[in-house]
Amino acid sequence: MRLLILGASGRTGNHLVRQAIALGYEVTAFVRKPNKLPLSHESLRVIIGDARDRFAVERAFQYADTVIDAILPPADDPESTHADIITTVIHAMKKNGVARLVGFCDTHINIQHAGSAITQRLGTLLMRPSANRLSRTSQHYVDAIMHSQLDWSIVRTHTLTDDTFSGLYAIDPSNRTLSAKVSRANAADFMLRIAANGSHIYELPIISNH
Repeated sequence: MRLLILGASGRTGNHLVRQAIALGYEVTAFVRKPNKLPLSHESLRVIIGDARDRFAVERAFQYADTVIDAILPPADDPESTHADIITTVIHAMKKNGVARLVGFCDTHINIQHAGSAITQRLGTLLMRPSANRLSRTSQHYVDAIMHSQLDWSIVRTHTLTDDTFSGLYAIDPSNRTLSAKVSRANAADFMLRIAANGSHIYELPIISNH
């Protein structure tokens, strides 16, 4: 698998890169700050750029057939930044014929199930100015992916920790588990597994440690 990891220099992104290399994948890491990814390997290609730059993003997609987006914009970025980034990513994926996307966000989003199809509504409460900024940002991010017509999955976490990798975690495909903790290493393992095996397409599973 030729894997593009966006946000590869982040705390979760580092786990994704290292685990993907260990699994034998050809990895392209897209980073803004390469010094935060102190790793060199024959299976690793590092592309330096800003995910808000459409041309920089498109350059990375020539090396990928699967994408994991682990970008978490800084808290001081404009609220629209995350949605702008994923819109750029979706455009680049379609332009380069890349269909598989695994996204990553928190659990504070409004999801409605309509029969077997999952649909998402922005939610009046979440869009109020008084609503939590992260909730609104995640809501826009999820909305963009769910309407992308890509083969998407969105992995949701509530509280990420820096605990060591155990490989033991639970998956909740519903919207019930809203206080779960999971290590970044375990979350990375799950994202890599579903990126490779094509499971959980059009689903938003929540992951938590056992």
